[in-house]
Amino acid sequence: GTGLPIRLSTDLLNWSLDGQVFATQPSWITTTDSTSPNDLWAPDISYFGGQYHVYYAASTFGSNTSCIGHATAASLSSPTWMDRGAVICSSSSDDWNAIDPAAVVDPQGQVWLAFGSFWSGLKLIRLDDQGARMGTEFYSLATRDNTAVEASYIVFHDGFYYLFESVDFCCQGLSSNYKIMV
Repeated sequence: GTGLPIRLSTDLLNWSLDGQVFATQPSWITTTDSTSPNDLWAPDISYFGGQYHVYYAASTFGSNTSCIGHATAASLSSPTWMDRGAVICSSSSDDWNAIDPAAVVDPQGQVWLAFGSFWSGLKLIRLDDQGARMGTEFYSLATRDNTAVEASYIVFHDGFYYLFESVDFCCQGLSSNYKIMV
């Protein structure tokens, strides 16, 4: 939504609006829909390197002209979010989509960002300890024959990495077959 709305709950049942990450959209963003240019979506929040990191998508629905942005805050108590700009962007000439970010810290303390939606599937890049992209390496994680895969999330547990992904199609009423796979 507009400026990445923040919700607050003390019991995980009742939620209230508690501001937004951005009062105005960062000026570097040019990839959102012209009818709702301040709408940012699919945020992911992580804590590493001594600060909180929010990664989010700036995109027009159904387009792979997209960017993943990054903001940081020292605390979640009355946070002041600092825009850190784009981590990665895709364009219509790319065969991948820069949306649905999810950061993960591996057992060695290295930070990674999983992302992607449709086109050629889910991707992975390395981040530095401040949350910015590190290097140019680009890894493919998964795709499907119908390319309907998105919203990756990686968990390391008991010596194994688990890749969660949303697959198939949502938002089609009774014809929806959207589901999470591991």
